[in-house]
Parts: sequence; structure tokens; C-alpha cells
Amino acid sequence: KFDFGIQLNSSNFTTTSLSGCVPLTSQFAKINTAGAIYLWDFGNGDTTSIIENPVKTYSLSGTYFVKLIVSDTSSCNSIDSTLKTITVSNPPEADFDFNIPPCSNTVLFFDSSKVIGSAINSWQWNFGDGQTSIKKNPTNTYNTIGVYDVELVSGTSNGCYDTVTVQVDFPTPEPIKINNDTAICQGTNSVQLAASGGITYRWFPS
Repeated sequence: KFDFGIQLNSSNFTTTSLSGCVPLTSQFAKINTAGAIYLWDFGNGDTTSIIENPVKTYSLSGTYFVKLIVSDTSSCNSIDSTLKTITVSNPPEADFDFNIPPCSNTVLFFDSSKVIGSAINSWQWNFGDGQTSIKKNPTNTYNTIGVYDVELVSGTSNGCYDTVTVQVDFPTPEPIKINNDTAICQGTNSVQLAASGGITYRWFPS
């Protein structure tokens, strides 16, 4: 009976992130493998790392098959490899439009966020006046004139998020003015009338 007591090397490894959003940085670490030679294939054409515990950043979305190849000529198990899958998703591009109807302090907000490869399924609005909403296209009524920083956080089905902030301005309205009473003499053909501060105007008698 012979027992050489040779410990077989294993290529098993761990990673801090198996999925995430662009840019995704992951720390790889080999498990209980000493005295071996390492070759990492990060699944994106990069097979140059021979570090035991490398760090890799993925700047493009996609599915990556990461392989660790361990070789040790002093071991009976001279070559071993392990494969793990990493999924990288695109973050959304948060954006929105808004509309203020005439003579109103209520604002209509419209989500216009975009994403490639997944769907936007969550919205977190902060209207800058203490009010919030999780609707896609909410409204908000402002009780005070001023400038408000409105923030939208858009989230995707893959768990990626983006934030955008836009200023909504409620200026002091211009007072409505109409020219003073004007006395005209009989037989006068015309008189100049003036008004300002309104949105539409209609004169009587026309």
C-alpha cells in the first residue's frame, strides 16, 4: 500500500458579484489552492491575468463566462478549471418632462426614462416641497411660489437605477392690467386700448 499524501489542487473560486449594473466591479478569489499557477479568463476576451485574486470591471452589458484554470506540475491533478457566469445589465437613463397648465399651481409630470435590454418598473419622485410619489406620471400641487428641485429615481427590472434632477420654477405672476378709463369725444373714430398680464383677451363690446 502506497500513500503519497499529495493534495490535489482545485480551481474553485468566489466572486463578490455574479450580477450587477454597468460598470460592474467584481473581486475574484481562489479557494484553498496553494503553490499553483493561475490563468483567469474573464469572458470578454481578456485572458491575461495570472494573479491569484484579481479585480475586474465590466463596462459593457452582457453575459460573461468566467473561468479559472489552475495548473500544478507537482500535483497528480495537474490541471483543473471552474466556470461561473456573470450577468451585467445596462442602467436606465432617468429623464422626465413636465407641464404647467395656465393659471394653475398643479404640475403634470411625464416620465421619459429609457433603458436598453430591460424594462423600467419603478419610479421614486421627490417634488422638492416635501411631497413624493411612486407613480409613473404623477401630478403635484405647489402651494408656494418659488423654484423647486424635482428629483426622479428610475429603476429597472434588473435592479439598476439612475437619478435626474430638474428645476421647476413658479415665478410671481404678472398682475393683470387694463388701461384706465378713457373719455372720447363724439365722432371720434378710434381709441387705443391696452391690457397685460393675461393669457387670452376678449373685449366688449367687440
